[in-house]
Amino acid sequence: MATTIKVRCNGPNKCVNEVDLEELIDDGEVTVYRVIMSLRQRPRRERYVLKCKKCSEGEVVVTRQMIEENLKRD
Repeated sequence: MATTIKVRCNGPNKCVNEVDLEELIDDGEVTVYRVIMSLRQRPRRERYVLKCKKCSEGEVVVTRQMIEENLKRD
């Protein structure tokens, strides 16, 4: 089940965008490590910046803290 959150853009209209967290985290890249690491030890990005889906001026900023808080609920 996909976890979707609503985040406002930082543009003048403060548009509400729905962001699918699973799609955001899965960037399509596969990193191979030579040591065994758990998923919690994997390097993570501190924030993701996306273009607003409704206006051309705004950006949607999703922080690591927002992702962790919403994934804990499930």
